[in-house]
Amino acid sequence: RLEVGGCGMKAKFLILLLTVFVTACSSITSDGDIRVFTYNGHEYLYHQRGGLMHSVSCPCNEPQPKLTEWQELEMAIAMTESEFNTDAVGSNNDSGILQITPVYVAEVNRLSGKDYRHSQSFDAATSVEMFNTLQSFKNPEKDIDKAIYYHNKSPFYKKKVMQNLAFIKRYEAFRLTLINYDND
Repeated sequence: RLEVGGCGMKAKFLILLLTVFVTACSSITSDGDIRVFTYNGHEYLYHQRGGLMHSVSCPCNEPQPKLTEWQELEMAIAMTESEFNTDAVGSNNDSGILQITPVYVAEVNRLSGKDYRHSQSFDAATSVEMFNTLQSFKNPEKDIDKAIYYHNKSPFYKKKVMQNLAFIKRYEAFRLTLINYDND
């Protein structure tokens, strides 16, 4: 919410710019002093005295589904490997959010017949795809212990992933509590 009262020239200019944008936007509906408009897939409310705010009825405010146990594991591994940094580079030529090595990529390619390149490990979606491709061949039952072992065989690594998995599970439970609370 953007308040105009007592704000500087930049805020007033922004309000003026948004007002011009809102009045020029083709997807505007008006309910008295409130204008509703859609921009970049999101729904906004604009009130002349209250300013601009994101609509609570915007589709992006819909409750997100609960993560599966496998997705929680993927997050725990990413947290352990790179603290969610897609640009991370390790000392063993491991890279990306899951710290994938060239040997790992070669193994995924050998098993799947695909042609991944190590440089693609910097893309989070591709890293997860490679991880899941390897797991589908070596661990089709999606056993958590095996998944960790096939990613890194160190007992210390397994302990760290399990700690991070417990953290992710607590986070996910709290996130769902907030979503349910906010939607009541």
